[in-house]
Amino acid sequence: MRESPQLGDLHHHRAMPTTPPVLHRQPTTRRIRGAELTILWRGYKLILNRGGVMEKKGYYKGRRRPGKEVVASVNEAAFVAGVSKHAVNQAIDRGEIRARRVGAGSEASGRALGGPELVYLRVQEPLSARARREVYRRLSRLSIEDVPSVLEMENAVKLDIREPLAEVRARLKEIDWIKRQMETNPNIRGGEPVFRGTRIPVHMIADFLKQGVPRTEILEDYPALTTESLTVAERYAAFYPRRGRPKRAPWRSRSPTHVFGPDELHG
Repeated sequence: MRESPQLGDLHHHRAMPTTPPVLHRQPTTRRIRGAELTILWRGYKLILNRGGVMEKKGYYKGRRRPGKEVVASVNEAAFVAGVSKHAVNQAIDRGEIRARRVGAGSEASGRALGGPELVYLRVQEPLSARARREVYRRLSRLSIEDVPSVLEMENAVKLDIREPLAEVRARLKEIDWIKRQMETNPNIRGGEPVFRGTRIPVHMIADFLKQGVPRTEILEDYPALTTESLTVAERYAAFYPRRGRPKRAPWRSRSPTHVFGPDELHG
């Protein structure tokens, strides 16, 4: 059984890099319960107890640091990163970024991406293939909250991603805000998404807008809505399209009640 490192090893271990590759900060110490020291080192908690025995415990699971979990569908990712859905799917298919599969019960069903993948998609376009790989390698170890404004690259190169990073975070907040304007309740229209506090279906309003119905007319017919509500409906329907085939208009499924002859048409 391999022995856990002792306190002295933290300063003399040959494999220890100058900057910790995962934590991106020097190991810190703090006293807990007045009897133990916890040292964060290379992704682990090294706990020195009363008996002087060093215990090594996992600090986080996997390679990524703990933080707010972001799960974005392909449609959401395209909006957040400012690229097309085709570009998102291509990056996944080429193996540039990792995607996960999310069940049908989630809004982000199908392929889903995390925060680092969204940042990568936003900044990768002007970079070389080698730089893209390095950027993703560095981003993939972080949560969206921990991505720095400047990435430290090889050969002392620094990549300033302050502006695109701010845009990604702002658009994620916008998606969260849009979701909060909606409500799904099995007791309201069978669980169809509606504007919160109403029984007005979101996709129905989005369909009206696609069909060219004037916004003023929609607002007159549905006084509970605002101009902002219509924009929200368009965005929501783009992120989460209605499942299945579009319903046909009622008059298209009925047989004609009367067929006019030529004489009737001319009066």
